[in-house]
Amino acid sequence: MFKIQLFLKREIKNYIRILSIVIILFPAFGNAKDVRIGPDIVSTTIPRGYCYLDSTKQPDKTILQNYKEFNKGVNEVLLAFADCQQLKLSRSGKKSTIDDYGYVFAPTSLIDKKLNMSVEDYLSIVQELKKKKGDEVFKKKFDEKKDFIKEKLPLLKVNEPTFLGIFAQDKNAIYSAILHNIETETGDRIYMVGVEAITLISKKSVYFYLWKRYQGNSTLHSLQEIIACWVDRTCKHN
Repeated sequence: MFKIQLFLKREIKNYIRILSIVIILFPAFGNAKDVRIGPDIVSTTIPRGYCYLDSTKQPDKTILQNYKEFNKGVNEVLLAFADCQQLKLSRSGKKSTIDDYGYVFAPTSLIDKKLNMSVEDYLSIVQELKKKKGDEVFKKKFDEKKDFIKEKLPLLKVNEPTFLGIFAQDKNAIYSAILHNIETETGDRIYMVGVEAITLISKKSVYFYLWKRYQGNSTLHSLQEIIACWVDRTCKHN
């Protein structure tokens, strides 16, 4: 865990820059889907190769319920998805864990509010808050939800996640990295890397997340490229 954490922190130092989004590097995206943020409608897509979770199927229904309960009073779950092949295997009972997934949240406190400011000004405020209290807020939230995790996922041992801090910013969003150390029900130890992108879409605060099992130094780079393109595409369509 310590070695991986140090490695990712070194990687993040290499990523601290203003990103240049090159159109020809954009990954393919699926069909657009409208989601409601309070009274407003926002159109978004998900990267190709991912499928939306379906509340009429398992384990999708349980995952969605857990997302909603875990974020109750804090965030509204706008949509959630997972790698199509992994989701298919999970639905058939052939795979117990899903390693590639993502979701989109909107803060409950701002769900009915439009923020009368530019994206640039909003990102400046977010960056300041993240730098001052990002790690503190992240740990506090995890501590508050420990009992929930034990109740809903009794066979998983989820060690305290590490907030690795802001590692990039572009004209659309602030990007932060997270490392999770998890022991599965079969005793396997896995490391999950997550990227959070916070942005302002149609004057609404929106959080994008992508998670992937750690597979070496390309993991963070791959996540960052996909999520930056995903956010950019969503911003352009709203």
